[in-house]
Amino acid sequence: MTVALVEMQNIWKCFPGVQANRGVDLCLLPGEIHALLGENGAGKTTLMSILAGMYRPDKGKIILKGQAVAFNSPQDAMAKGIGMIYQHFMLVPRLTVAENIILGDKRYPFWIRKKQLKTEVEKTIAHYGFQLDPDKKVSGLSLGEQQRVEILRALYRKSEVLILDEPTAVLTPGEARELFTILRQMADEGRAVILITHKLNEVMAVADRVTVLRKGEVVESLPISRVDSRSLTRTMIGRETRTNYRKLLEKDGSVALKVEALQVAGDRGELMVKGINLEAREGEMVAIAGVAGNGQEELLQALAGMRRATAGRVFLQGSDITRLTVRELLQRGVRMIPEDRMHTGLVGNLGVAENIILRDYQSPAYSSKTLLKSKHIDQVAKSLVERFTISTRDLISPIRLLSGGNLQRLMLARELLPKPALLLASYPARGLDVGAAEHVYALLDEARSQGTAILAVMEDLEEILQHADKVAVMYNGRLSPLIPTGEAAMDQLGAWMAGIDWPQEASPAVS
Repeated sequence: MTVALVEMQNIWKCFPGVQANRGVDLCLLPGEIHALLGENGAGKTTLMSILAGMYRPDKGKIILKGQAVAFNSPQDAMAKGIGMIYQHFMLVPRLTVAENIILGDKRYPFWIRKKQLKTEVEKTIAHYGFQLDPDKKVSGLSLGEQQRVEILRALYRKSEVLILDEPTAVLTPGEARELFTILRQMADEGRAVILITHKLNEVMAVADRVTVLRKGEVVESLPISRVDSRSLTRTMIGRETRTNYRKLLEKDGSVALKVEALQVAGDRGELMVKGINLEAREGEMVAIAGVAGNGQEELLQALAGMRRATAGRVFLQGSDITRLTVRELLQRGVRMIPEDRMHTGLVGNLGVAENIILRDYQSPAYSSKTLLKSKHIDQVAKSLVERFTISTRDLISPIRLLSGGNLQRLMLARELLPKPALLLASYPARGLDVGAAEHVYALLDEARSQGTAILAVMEDLEEILQHADKVAVMYNGRLSPLIPTGEAAMDQLGAWMAGIDWPQEASPAVS
């Protein structure tokens, strides 16, 4: 019988107003890829953060190779061979690959010779077949390459347990397949690999065992051979999910958004959007696929008035809106769901009611000349909480205590309330579990049925083909031709996302 590498026994963890983990037991075996599933707020990241030394459990214990251990910091956990790679990488852009790999490693003095450093790092790179230059600065790497640096850093420190949080969120399909090959190699060498993900197809493709959490408790832990995607979904959310979201229009709507030869500069002055053309019609969802960092964020910011275009024009329902301010665009019916919910879209220390009126507090509906209409604001907030099924203790508690799914529903409630002409959505279901994503897409469906045009930046090709009407790929600031999703091939889209076989006629993207 294989001896467990790690056992977490009866783990409890409570935050103010939230019981994150309730008596969780978890066993990790060497040579195994273990998937950890659950809805947003189920306690997955909290549990793994305890194992990685980020938090200390209120109750319970961790057994590592038969010995009870207690971690006071991530450095303690790393010293014992447990490494966690977070969704947002923790690299220093101005340092090289080799320097990032040994950064913080106390085995090396600050005066280590570059030649010695390069030689040692090259051995690790060669062992795993990574295509990385140890002398190249991290700022010049793709997101997939940066992730490999994070993995190498953990391996270089002799990590025997490797935890990855949503590892494919920023990868192309090809990069994701390469990552799974690497994870299997690490498991075959005797390591335990923990995969936190919402993508059930990835779980079925790469995992050996799966554990499902619901409301902080383990509800199932089985070999992958004894489950399928449908049963896992039902176990995660406690019910069946919808399989058909799309509501196709009987006839095409008129053009709501028209973009002509748009150019947008980035924060450093470099051109991030390079002369693209695009159309979105009323009642239509157009998806922009692509790996993050290829100009999608700058495109949406320009359309929302948050960033000035350097060239080109933007039309909304036939009117030129290129130079309008954010407030003027709001009055015209342009609303936006930004990528960063907590830092750009919502204010974590404010309550639900205050966040709902953030964009529209000057509206006569919410304020007189000097005072807010608190009673009416609370009534609106209560109705939206009920309609959008936002799970919150009350209307005044800080929203930073809400799960990701509830935060996204709150954002949608605020942005869809005025029935916008155009909704700009950046990764509307990123990081959400199956049930929360289902609800988000149902709400977007409802908005489309009322004539709202939706331009959504998305990364999951399966979700794009299931939910969007049309899709174009953005790579290096340019846009591929816009094609109906019913005619799109996943392999072709994946290749375009990596810049492979890029179409010659890549500038037009119109219906």
